[in-house]
Amino acid sequence: MHTEATGIRWAALVWLAARTGRTDRVRISATAVVSGVTTVFALAAVAVINIGGNDGPYSSDLLMQPGLRVGVALGLIVFVALLLVLTAQCARIGAPARDRRFATYRLAGATPYDVTRIAGVETALASGLGAALGALTFLIGKPLLNGLTTEFGSYTRERPLSRDTVVFEKVHGQLHLLPTDVHVAWWAVVVAVIGLTMIVGAVTQLAMRRVRIGPFGVARRASQRIPRKTPALMFVIGTVFLALFSPLRAALGMEADASRLLVVFVVLATVVTSVGLLWGTAALAQMIGQWAAARTSRASVLIAGRRLAASPFTASRTNSIILLVALVGGFIQGLRAYLMAVTSSAQDPFYATTMNFVNTALGVAVVLAAVGVLVNTGETIVTARQTLSGLVAGGVPRGVLRRGLLLEALLPLLPTIPLAALAGVLASRGVFGTEHGESLGTVAHERVVIHVVPIPWVQLAMLSVGTLLAAALMAWIALLFVNASTDPGELRTTA
Repeated sequence: MHTEATGIRWAALVWLAARTGRTDRVRISATAVVSGVTTVFALAAVAVINIGGNDGPYSSDLLMQPGLRVGVALGLIVFVALLLVLTAQCARIGAPARDRRFATYRLAGATPYDVTRIAGVETALASGLGAALGALTFLIGKPLLNGLTTEFGSYTRERPLSRDTVVFEKVHGQLHLLPTDVHVAWWAVVVAVIGLTMIVGAVTQLAMRRVRIGPFGVARRASQRIPRKTPALMFVIGTVFLALFSPLRAALGMEADASRLLVVFVVLATVVTSVGLLWGTAALAQMIGQWAAARTSRASVLIAGRRLAASPFTASRTNSIILLVALVGGFIQGLRAYLMAVTSSAQDPFYATTMNFVNTALGVAVVLAAVGVLVNTGETIVTARQTLSGLVAGGVPRGVLRRGLLLEALLPLLPTIPLAALAGVLASRGVFGTEHGESLGTVAHERVVIHVVPIPWVQLAMLSVGTLLAAALMAWIALLFVNASTDPGELRTTA
């Protein structure tokens, strides 16, 4: 079955990957479920892209107008990217049973590369099964939803009168709420399933590059780098530039300039802000941990502070996705405030309806990012099981340990999520402006009314609090791993 030249054969590799225990089934089930949802979103994006002239009509202008349709497809692709990250994170969930199984393979003569391949095949099998079930759900559910999401209403249709003349007429008939009438080619379904499986398997192999699998257990090499404070400065500089972008453009007399150079400056500032936010989280987590540990008399806060100070990059990795979602969410709320200030919802409800749809998508993104916090927090707990078992063996109650781990997950998020959302709002105000002039009256008696764009404090608070509550709920659910990860039997020594 095993030779030095070729390693484990593929048949044996698949058989070993399928030999899982009850604990491993939780990880495999999570990977399969997320993979299935990812496949549904990917095929939905394909359906939106393939909307043709004979499809529809649809009740939403987002699907009727080709220019807006591209934005819907891009939004679905962003969801696919978030779900792909979440799927790969599910494969990182460690478990004592899985580590003991890997150690057994090493004792039986398997090489570290063989065991890594087994882990990759295990994840690929779970992801492939979930992707196949997701594709089947999409194909079966599409015709069923087509009947449930069709209603009678009115829509605007273009009717060409001549080569240069088009008449817009209002027509009454059946409207589709979703693009369930669009045909998706079979090869697109196959590519989605195979592509997702290959991507997740490759990312799993990449994620295990810091894992050392030996015959006595599994060790994960932690980074000993000291986080730098330079990324925090990058975040401040990028945010200030975006916030002052509109006043600077007005001062330079470039209000009407929409050159590519200005667009490049905005994109670069956004990238600098995002990178600074993500990299600066490690330095902020270390500072919070050191500050809390030096000033508290509570055991749970002391545990959280010491763990944050000792491993700040864990917080940076865990919170990266949810901080990006908060940053984008703040930008969306700033854009919504601008659109509501310059348009009339009573006369043209299109923008209000569109932004409500975007807010719904943002809520889904927050939930997905919070699930990422659940996965990463659970993986962190299991990874540090020997340390946690040592604390329990030393007399620390498990209740105190749970509170400490919950604080470890939430303390870095308390300042960073509001900061990320505020940076997004400032960026939108810098890009779109803080006021809008509307011309009223005739040419002879023109009157200009200035509409001031308010800061969306209520939406900003709701976004910050909602994101924090979602992260807190998922981190609390991850504490279910504490009992299984605090066995004093983990405190074994190796010769």
